[in-house]
Amino acid sequence: MERDPHPHGQEAFIIRTQFPWHSEPLCRVKIEISHDEPVLIKPERRALIHKYDGENLRSEVTCYCLEEIIAEKLRTLLQTHEKLITRGWNRPRSRDYYDLWQILTRFGEAFKPGKVVEILGIKNAHRNVSFRSPDDFFSKELVSEAFRNWENSLGSFVFDLPEFDQVIMELKHLVKMLFGGSQGAAGGKNNRQKRY
Repeated sequence: MERDPHPHGQEAFIIRTQFPWHSEPLCRVKIEISHDEPVLIKPERRALIHKYDGENLRSEVTCYCLEEIIAEKLRTLLQTHEKLITRGWNRPRSRDYYDLWQILTRFGEAFKPGKVVEILGIKNAHRNVSFRSPDDFFSKELVSEAFRNWENSLGSFVFDLPEFDQVIMELKHLVKMLFGGSQGAAGGKNNRQKRY
């Protein structure tokens, strides 16, 4: 489904569904499959959340834990920054900023920040990226690219989409808190020369 080969061999598929009352397939589901992404925390079984009134739909799905999701989204921002600098293959990252903002705002008590930092280091090493401070997740290139794609990437399916500037301002604070405020990502004094 991708126009260009993914740099890490990831595959993507679109499933089109036609319900009996549709004249053609109108529902689309995108599935992406990674072959080389290390899963560092055992996935969890969670109840399927749905809003189908009157449906007795009870099921469980296997999910990444929140720490794994946060670490991968932060790592992806670092990868995208490098791609933007070298003008290589990348996708708009507006959704990563939005997802991180939602998770850190709504589920701050449901995950362990120390675990995020621990596995982020491993995931960064796997993709050969690093950062010096939480500000590196908000480089000028990343923020500009996300701003340009904010409405296009999110506006069609996020009801009452918040303003980009509000999300970025709040998220910067939340990410700094994730890494211990003025503490470095390794838990010691913040050292601008050290890369994590």
